[in-house]
Amino acid sequence: MLRSFNFKGKTTLKTIENHRLRELILRDLEIYKVAGISDIHQRIGTEIPRRKVQYELKRMVENNEIKTEGEKRHRKYLWTKND
Repeated sequence: MLRSFNFKGKTTLKTIENHRLRELILRDLEIYKVAGISDIHQRIGTEIPRRKVQYELKRMVENNEIKTEGEKRHRKYLWTKND
């Protein structure tokens, strides 16, 4: 789509929508099953603000989409869906 408009600027993930960020996180956990926030953040893109990733992970836990193990700095996020 950007090519059809002859877009010359750079694209970035800084302003990614929450639903797209959520899907990136889910796909990452689907592959790796267990991961800390720093691992997830590194794999999906460090240009996304860490605070935004942290907020989305919190919402996903509250909605029972993923589970956690551990607390504070040692918290790991777990993939819980079985295909």
